[in-house]
Amino acid sequence: MRKKIRIMCLALILILNLIMVNAYASSTYDRDAIKSVQSILNMWGYDCGTPDGVQGKNTTEAIKQYQKDQEMTETGEVTQTLIDTMLSGIPLTTLNKRYNEAVDYWNELKDQAGISTLNYSNFTSDETNYCINNNMDIFLGVLPNNNMTGMAWISSDATVDTATALIELYSLVYAFDINVESPVKVQDLVGNILDEVSYDDEGIHFSNKSVKGSGLDIWMKYADLAE
Repeated sequence: MRKKIRIMCLALILILNLIMVNAYASSTYDRDAIKSVQSILNMWGYDCGTPDGVQGKNTTEAIKQYQKDQEMTETGEVTQTLIDTMLSGIPLTTLNKRYNEAVDYWNELKDQAGISTLNYSNFTSDETNYCINNNMDIFLGVLPNNNMTGMAWISSDATVDTATALIELYSLVYAFDINVESPVKVQDLVGNILDEVSYDDEGIHFSNKSVKGSGLDIWMKYADLAE
């Protein structure tokens, strides 16, 4: 089903659970702070081993790899600069990996879901805005000089395949929210956004809505559907 919809703005804002780490703004970080850094890096695919608050070889090498990917000086140390960068969002490599994991899942079910075959994402710091599935434009907020993102906007003023658009939203929310364990488990989170839709002869209407999920704040603002 295709409808002409003007999506003025949809923003996904990542809120990382690193407040505890950020509280330690001295040159020395205790076990709790190091353990938090280890836990986050593990979720991003940087293998620190078991988070134990001890900075051994695995943690040092994981930090160095993360710093390399972010074009930072490779010290392997937990510093305020490292923490500030981690707090800015998630790595683009992690976002692409999780988005594409969701694509694999939904493409297996595309006939049942009634959607087009989804394409893989490959966002980089040089390419932050494109239309992955020839459907809706996705723009990532990427901070200068690093490969992290903490926000995404989706917009379109053209004809949109609404079924595919919903799965794109599922995939993007899953990509951002590293606390969601599998692509299918994001449906309830996204479903909360759609609770207050109304239907009439002109189409579907969304209200501005803010929904706090697990580590994710979603803000949506839709224009009315065009005829």
